Amino acid sequence: MRMEAEVHIITGLVSAAKNMYRCVEKAGYQVADLILEPLASSYSVLDDEEKEAGVVLVDIGGGTTDLAIFQ
Repeated sequence: MRMEAEVHIITGLVSAAKNMYRCVEKAGYQVADLILEPLASSYSVLDDEEKEAGVVLVDIGGGTTDLAIFQ
């Protein structure tokens, strides 16, 4: 028997997400949804063909480096 799974491992502080929600709401707006930063980056720099072919997106920032693998 073989078991396979496609997973997304996302880590972060719940308090940080709650603080973001509070800031947006205090500014008079509503949060529609949160999105993982590497996924948001992929929407701006990759097209569907590249994602389907398989690509690694490396986003090297000032304080963090994010990695997203599309296969």
